[in-house]
Amino acid sequence: MSNIVLVGWDFDKVAHDSYTTSILAEYNKADPAEHVSYLKQRGIFTDTDVSRWQQDFGGREIKTISDLAAFMTAGLYEMKKPGSDDPLISKENVKAGKQYILRGATIDDAKRASEGIRYINGFEAATEAFRKAGLSQSLFSDGMGPMIDHQRIKHRMTAGGGVPPILDIGGVKTTYSVIHLNSPTAVLTGETEKYNKIQNFFNYLIRAKTPLSQVAVIDDSGENVEHLLKPVMEAGGIAIGFNPTKAHTGQFVKAGIPILVQEEKSLEPFIDIVQDRRTIGRHCV
Repeated sequence: MSNIVLVGWDFDKVAHDSYTTSILAEYNKADPAEHVSYLKQRGIFTDTDVSRWQQDFGGREIKTISDLAAFMTAGLYEMKKPGSDDPLISKENVKAGKQYILRGATIDDAKRASEGIRYINGFEAATEAFRKAGLSQSLFSDGMGPMIDHQRIKHRMTAGGGVPPILDIGGVKTTYSVIHLNSPTAVLTGETEKYNKIQNFFNYLIRAKTPLSQVAVIDDSGENVEHLLKPVMEAGGIAIGFNPTKAHTGQFVKAGIPILVQEEKSLEPFIDIVQDRRTIGRHCV
């Protein structure tokens, strides 16, 4: 049987089939034109990038803030720079851009958006099964910090966090921390502090005195293969790729990370794998 004592969850595109920043972007009804102009000036993306997205995704246009979020997400996860394996828009630029377009939303908006998240089949069953088995669970994510903390607390996980936004609280700029979940009128400024989910996760493991050999992690992003999934696998822990996009699948394959590839996404196989790693071959490619 497995020797796993801690499960490290990713959230966006694993626990639910979207992105916390994209969900919260739906609450912003502003005209996106000003945001597009500003982000182009900052070098987050170019007119050529937008044109490629429109061509590749059936002529979609950026008519809403939600459309703008969808474009940047596709630029990271589904599109490559011409003649390169690099994403069309870098991870750091997508993180910065998607946080910027959320300015004006409140902590209350973030909590309500988080409550409306629809989970991937098996997520709640998995967290409950692991909790009953006495395993610790963490939720570290590149998603919106308040929404990730809300979910971490809701599912009674031991540790976690997401990108911390800079808040406007009574005219004073303040870096978000979990205590601000109790400040419903605090406003997102569109700025964030730097955040490295992998480093925060590994720091937590050090504090918890948990070796990588006793850790199971699951993630959809090829960006996290080299520095998260591969080290866990090489140490003897469990590392699983969860339905990565075609643009990211090669990174998992190259590193030898087992991948769940499903027509209908489900986390139920992950329960089996964590409980008995011998089932990996039955569920993964």
